[in-house]
Amino acid sequence: EDYNIPKSGKITKAYWSYQFIDDEEFLGAITEMITKVKPDSEYDTGDREIFEYTDNQNMKELYIAYEDCPVPTIYLGYMGVIDSEWYLTVGKGNGSTIYCYTIPDEYSDIFDEYLS
Repeated sequence: EDYNIPKSGKITKAYWSYQFIDDEEFLGAITEMITKVKPDSEYDTGDREIFEYTDNQNMKELYIAYEDCPVPTIYLGYMGVIDSEWYLTVGKGNGSTIYCYTIPDEYSDIFDEYLS
């Protein structure tokens, strides 16, 4: 009851693609990437949800933890691949429109090994 969940500081753990991740390279990429995140594209999910797995869509929820918090509780969005491009969702528009940040290749190469 008296534990305060850290909401800033060093990212020390992530939960993504059904696994807890404490790999320094992965966490470093997330740390660098979130300083640059802004919506730069839109994706229309049509009659699907962003979390549904399809032939062209594989997105998973991304949570992080700061300062050795044992459980990642800070929700960052859905991260993964849509039409062979890497994205992080950053907001919802009208209807089925999702706003996304396009993840640079330098980060996607690191994330690729964890996406199941």
